[in-house]
Amino acid sequence: MPEMTLIDRAIISTMKIASVLGLLWLMFAVGAGITKAFAHDDDASHDDWYMSLKQPDNPTASCCGIAVAIGAVIVAGSHWV
Repeated sequence: MPEMTLIDRAIISTMKIASVLGLLWLMFAVGAGITKAFAHDDDASHDDWYMSLKQPDNPTASCCGIAVAIGAVIVAGSHWV
């Protein structure tokens, strides 16, 4: 078996690095897809409450809707963050 040249070693090293980076990218892409798939729930229990909120200076106009509720988290049972 012939001895490996410096170029052969560089090619093999580059292929190993490319394989590891490709695997890391694949793991990231799959993980991001799973996270996005489970990021939202279909809990509509607060929809009526959001729709009942009105603007302080215009009590007939709604100030909040379902778009505001997305991403909200209840902290200490009554405070929305």
